[in-house]
Amino acid sequence: MRIALTAFLVLALAVPAYAAGPTATTSSPQPAPGSPFAQPVQDLVGQPAETETVTSTKREGETDNGRGTLLFLSFAAILMLVAVGAFIWYEGTKRRATETKRRRQRMRAGRPAASAATLSAGARRGPPPPPRKRRSQSKRKKR
Repeated sequence: MRIALTAFLVLALAVPAYAAGPTATTSSPQPAPGSPFAQPVQDLVGQPAETETVTSTKREGETDNGRGTLLFLSFAAILMLVAVGAFIWYEGTKRRATETKRRRQRMRAGRPAASAATLSAGARRGPPPPPRKRRSQSKRKKR
């Protein structure tokens, strides 16, 4: 339920933002009059008037500014994150089911629950082995 609500919320916020287009105009701040970076008050003698040159960074016939591609890639990244989360959840569920199955098998066998360290070391049945004699005792010098 939370995942569907999150996806709906992202979609509800992304669609109006995509439709709105660029919201701010890029204008450079005007320097204060009299500052060294301000425009000259009068034209310089012998200087031609400034002409603005506009250079386009788009190819012929290109109308998109890449927002659609970016939006698609963002959704793809979100989907991959959701997929990884679902995979982690699935693996955790599978692991818990396996542990429950093993626990039930141990209970059916009639033996007490043992820790994983004991099971991996190889659980022994019966009495412990007799203690080993030390080498020094076994190699006594005969007098």
